[in-house]
Amino acid sequence: MGKRLNTALFCLLIVVVCLALGACAVFNQPRFGKRPKGDRLEIITQSPNYKDGEFQYPIPTPQFSQDVSLFSVIWDGFYTFVRWGSVHIFEIGEAFHGFDLALLDCGQYDPRWSYIHMTPEEAAQAARDLGARALIPAHVGRFTIANHPWDEPFKRLTEASQDKSYQLLTPKIGEPVMQGDTFSQFYSWWTDIR
Repeated sequence: MGKRLNTALFCLLIVVVCLALGACAVFNQPRFGKRPKGDRLEIITQSPNYKDGEFQYPIPTPQFSQDVSLFSVIWDGFYTFVRWGSVHIFEIGEAFHGFDLALLDCGQYDPRWSYIHMTPEEAAQAARDLGARALIPAHVGRFTIANHPWDEPFKRLTEASQDKSYQLLTPKIGEPVMQGDTFSQFYSWWTDIR
């Protein structure tokens, strides 16, 4: 029995070491933060956010410390970047000089969920505050968990987006959106479904 246990533990150790080496190899690639070189470094140094030899984010990122829990950092980040009613949405738009495309939650809303879900009108305001050129509604159209008809978010967002500075894009689920100088045009497809 002892020999079988030792063999099993040895095999487990080999698997763990192989997984660790594989993870190191994967996470050492550029997309996971490997130090940039050559063309990639040149692109980064051209950024207006590259100052004093390092990339500096225009919006402070929460940092871990001994007196801050992981939960509070996650919640702070969530609240800072998602909650529509805070000034942070406007600050994000200002810091990044607007966005080409914003995908914003607006399909599952209820007064009880106001801290985690936006209404269509709130999403329209957030797109405006972000300085978005185009808005795609997210979390909408597939099914409903809220107490409203499935197509109500499309109707309300279309109404709230009238005469706004952004273009409202409402592709069917799975329909591609082509980005270029102008975005694709979509029709009110939800009115055809009964």
